[in-house]
Amino acid sequence: MSKEIITSNQGACIIILSISSYGLVLPLGKGTGPDIWLASLIGFTGAFLIYYMYSRILSQYPGKNLFDILDDLFSKPIAKIVVLVYMLYVFNDIVSVITFYSEYVITVSIPETPVVIIAIFLIFLIIWISRYGMEVLGSWSIFFVILNAPIPLIIVLLLTPEMDFSNFMPFLYYGIKPLIEPTASISISSFAANAFLTLFLFSFKTRHEPYKAYLQGLAWGGFLNVGVHLVVMLLLGPELYDVTFYPIHTAATKVSVSALLQRLEVLTILATITAAFVKLTVGFLVFTRGLAYLFNLKDYKNLLTPCGLLVISFSIIIGKSRLWGYPFPESLGLYFIMTFVLIIPLIILIFAEIKKRRCLKRES
Repeated sequence: MSKEIITSNQGACIIILSISSYGLVLPLGKGTGPDIWLASLIGFTGAFLIYYMYSRILSQYPGKNLFDILDDLFSKPIAKIVVLVYMLYVFNDIVSVITFYSEYVITVSIPETPVVIIAIFLIFLIIWISRYGMEVLGSWSIFFVILNAPIPLIIVLLLTPEMDFSNFMPFLYYGIKPLIEPTASISISSFAANAFLTLFLFSFKTRHEPYKAYLQGLAWGGFLNVGVHLVVMLLLGPELYDVTFYPIHTAATKVSVSALLQRLEVLTILATITAAFVKLTVGFLVFTRGLAYLFNLKDYKNLLTPCGLLVISFSIIIGKSRLWGYPFPESLGLYFIMTFVLIIPLIILIFAEIKKRRCLKRES
């Protein structure tokens, strides 16, 4: 299967945008109340370990992606079964994400617009950029990161006078137990679930580049999302933060510098849509390349349009309410997601380490 080598900077920017796609919309660590900062810190630490695992897998095979690694570690039938299971998950994810963001755009900016209109527009753009592959997507990701980076800083600075630090009190009023599930959700759903698909696409020249891409991407993306959500919590308070569909957008509507500088929530919509565009394109590329792998096709590009039509059809069927996709991916269940983003990659890493040690013994 054809693959494209990308740079660590391109990989890091794709990771940043993938993390931000949901981080700029949904609440982080819902239910933690004033202890959101502690849950975020622990959740970020857990995500670091998961991202290190992803980096370790790719570092064992320079110039290869997960499709190639599965072929090397397992027999062809087993590798195809693993890919098939992942493709079912990925297809569900794509349909869910495109439905969710279509509803998001309609809710915050253009109400009463049919969901299918937004979905068709997004799919058209995704098919268009998918024809040019990962290298072009990586270049666009760098541009989007540069474009979006000042937006959270601007919002935070303008909201600083309205922050109420008493919203972080009391500390651990209900103990540590209520933080366990939200903390795991931050690690798995907010961070890992938005990046593990890149294993199927990323190919790096050297062994150290995967670490740079994943860990730097997590550091910047995590810092951005956690920082913004802490500010929003200080502004809205824990009760309003937990019941608000789009807390960052709600906080941004409170920004009003003068009569000439209002409606800055448009900036958050711009940052969200560009991040979602990159996340959707990554998922769409994984799905089409996965189908090409399963059916032994040399070129995945012939599948782009049919797969796009399939996604549109399912988004129309199941996207009946904005509540259907909220919050996603938690709606599928934390343990279900953990199977795909943690358990299966861990098994792959174990097999890769065993094979590497056997090869070293043979050489010695």
